Amino acid sequence: MITSLARLNYHGEFSTGGRQHDDQLSALDGFFYLDVVGNVGSGEDDDRCDCKPGDSLRSRTISPELIRRLMNKTGGRRFKADLVRDVHAAVERFGCLRCNKSLLRSAVVGSLRESGYNAGVCKTRWKNNLANGLTAGSYEYIDVIGDPLSSSSSSSSSEERYVVDLEFAAEFEIARATEEYDAVVKELPDIFVGKADQIKQAVKIIAEAVVTSMRSKKMHVPPWRKARYMRAKWLGPSKRTTNPTTTSIRTPC
Repeated sequence: MITSLARLNYHGEFSTGGRQHDDQLSALDGFFYLDVVGNVGSGEDDDRCDCKPGDSLRSRTISPELIRRLMNKTGGRRFKADLVRDVHAAVERFGCLRCNKSLLRSAVVGSLRESGYNAGVCKTRWKNNLANGLTAGSYEYIDVIGDPLSSSSSSSSSEERYVVDLEFAAEFEIARATEEYDAVVKELPDIFVGKADQIKQAVKIIAEAVVTSMRSKKMHVPPWRKARYMRAKWLGPSKRTTNPTTTSIRTPC
């Protein structure tokens, strides 16, 4: 829930979504190596799983600890800590809008821009690509580029891109989930502030956990629960709006 801020991720990172990034993440302390180079809907085999209904998350090397380590990765920059703090304040300020996700996102963007951040609402939309198993869909999230506009930022930091998703963990909830799957999802922050590499890895891990959980319940895995679809939400081509109409909302709820 948006009102639950205890799981706000203070250490996440996010880099360019829908663009190439030169940094390739290493394995998480030897636990799991993930291929994060493929593009959305590229036809790679990450949606396929050879797991059987009896397989456990542990046997598939998927554990809450893995997600915990991934979500707690930090670059140690003051900017990210300030951004998380200001996102936290904006969500509390406009908490009365939590029933209208679009309005809340726009209000948070307006608040961040008032504080000097280069923030915007990003809308991703993708078409059916049945050859690659991708069904049509759309999604919205917030992004912040570089250091605050009011400060003098270096050329390197000004190119960094962060995503802010106000209901990140909720996007991975499934019906009739196993206890093992719930334990993995509970390690995700309700509000995510981080980089694309983290999302790529999280999607890869959780998509496999979804298959294991649903097959153990003898349930069909729908297209929107597969890795390609989930990646498209945050990593697909997006249209960015920096002046949403509701940025005029300044009165706290």
